[in-house]
Amino acid sequence: MVFYHVDPGLVTGGFIGVDIFFVISGYLITGIIVNGIQSGGFSLTDFYIRRCRRILPALFTMLAVILGLGWVVLLPSEFKDLGKETLAGVTFLENALLFNEAGYFDIEAVRKPLMHLWSLAIEEQFYALWPLILLLACRFRIKMHVVSFTLFCASFAFGAYYFTVNPVAAFYILPSRFWEILSGACLFHMESHFPNFARGRVFKNCKAFVAVAILFVFSFLFYAFLFGQENIVSLTWVAFPCLAAMLLVSAGQDAWLNRRILSSPPLVFIGRISYPLYLWHWPLLSIAWILEDEQPILAIRLGAVLLALILAWLTFRFIERPVRSTSSPFYHARFVGFSALAAAFIIGVLGYYSAFSQSGFLSTSWGANTLQFDDMDQANVQNILDGELWIKSQTVDTSCTKSSWKPPHMVARFCRLTSNSPHIAILGDSHANHLVPGLVSLNDPDFSSIVEIDFGCAFEQVGVAHLLLPAKANFDCFYANEYFFDKVINDNNIKHVIISMLMYEGSALFMRKGQFDTMSDADKDTAPNMTLYRGLLRTIESLEKAGKQVTFFIDVPHMDFDPRRCLNLRRFSITSHIPMLCARPLKEVLEKQENMRRLVMALAARHPKMKIFDPIPAMCDKTYCYAIRDKKLLYRDYNHLSLDGSIFVAKAFMASMKK
Repeated sequence: MVFYHVDPGLVTGGFIGVDIFFVISGYLITGIIVNGIQSGGFSLTDFYIRRCRRILPALFTMLAVILGLGWVVLLPSEFKDLGKETLAGVTFLENALLFNEAGYFDIEAVRKPLMHLWSLAIEEQFYALWPLILLLACRFRIKMHVVSFTLFCASFAFGAYYFTVNPVAAFYILPSRFWEILSGACLFHMESHFPNFARGRVFKNCKAFVAVAILFVFSFLFYAFLFGQENIVSLTWVAFPCLAAMLLVSAGQDAWLNRRILSSPPLVFIGRISYPLYLWHWPLLSIAWILEDEQPILAIRLGAVLLALILAWLTFRFIERPVRSTSSPFYHARFVGFSALAAAFIIGVLGYYSAFSQSGFLSTSWGANTLQFDDMDQANVQNILDGELWIKSQTVDTSCTKSSWKPPHMVARFCRLTSNSPHIAILGDSHANHLVPGLVSLNDPDFSSIVEIDFGCAFEQVGVAHLLLPAKANFDCFYANEYFFDKVINDNNIKHVIISMLMYEGSALFMRKGQFDTMSDADKDTAPNMTLYRGLLRTIESLEKAGKQVTFFIDVPHMDFDPRRCLNLRRFSITSHIPMLCARPLKEVLEKQENMRRLVMALAARHPKMKIFDPIPAMCDKTYCYAIRDKKLLYRDYNHLSLDGSIFVAKAFMASMKK
């Protein structure tokens, strides 16, 4: 898993280490609980105290150090995010935080230093529930192996279903992951009830080698072909690494592979420090990425791993081992319980204050040092630094959410209403939303009177040409979109409609270069990969039939670096290789937008009255497209306009309208 985090292309299936970890944990913990219950010596308090000794000292040490490091090196908004993660980490709710915010494979995952604690959160949630379940089973005289197998089947069935419904949530929550831990529990029960099954040395060697073969295929071959596709985390594939882990565990020390290879001194040493190494490696890699604002060079990533190894050994030697030693004063249960509560409270308070205070701990230490470019607009830069400001002020307003423009009980991602009788509607996604503040700033009687709502549905899913059933908007965001579109079509005050959306560079049409131009209109209307084209076509047709003037905003150039690097805001960096041009070659931008532009031209050919606005002439010269124009930073991230960028593009749009 460490090598996977260093370079996913090196070990593409590295995250199966979590699956193996779950199986082993389930096997060992179930054995401890069942043997204790059967012998009459199991104590719930003692069990939790042992878990505290094993888990908390190293965890709290890492959280405190990383929070302190973040206070020194991170930007204010980044430190606030770290505060939220710290609070989630100390309460073992990191998995809940992550599936509410973003997916594991989201590009921004690398900017979450405590993201890896999601698996520890699942394990601790298991520790909290599993002994209680087994004790209740014993209390009501239900056989514990029956409970284990029943819950295994129920969790597997739920996971198989939920992975198809919500794969991100299914990846993170305990109910859909419980079966992996329970597979280890089931292995313990099978060995207990059938102690002589497959116990021969030949069988054990076969199991070990089959397990290694499965792990090799999945780590280096299978996921290499599936990486980046949705089915890499499907339940079918996860089951194979779990099976391999069960085979390895059941093979035991009699298997040559386990005895000679896995029990060799170097691997035993890694095993001893594996938990603190797990804790340290990802935060260091993530912070290195954040400081570089891109993937660090290999030397930096390897240096982070080396530092993690050193910190892991120090943590094991001076924190874990003293606490777990029976001769140590730290071993006593009262001390462990009091210390755990005190440390959790202190770190939790620090995390909470860092995340939710008005300005965070850095409010007094940044001040005048925020800007390196004295001629940059400070209000714009502060907005870029604090991404929450855009979310709070530019995405949703109550005048919109309480209006009839939004269907009842339906949550909108973006909802802006700048007038009770808007004259212009903006359709699309976040790339529609980032146009609103610029148009409003112009104070034009028509183009500053806006309604813009987005429910998170793609245009290819929106019909707008059939009879709408408003009641369905409560349950389906596609119907909610149609509810909004229908309101736009039937509102006589709205004369102009702007369509703007993120169109992933190069992926608007999945076909060979030039193929779109040679297709007939009939083929475009029926080809399977033309769903986006057909959805836009239906939308434009419906709007023009209603007498609306439609303008299509071609997407802004995407930067291939974080534009915030242009400000040189960080006090600390590792290599400091900042692209001083703060620009992307025009030729490269046009190549990336080629398919998108072909699609727009095809729409214009079918609808000659539709206007097209191209931001390229305003944002680019003959060579480059710039992130900074007129001493203003135009972007707040790779592809979204900042406040100044929105105003800049709005002025260019209005100038084009007057021609």
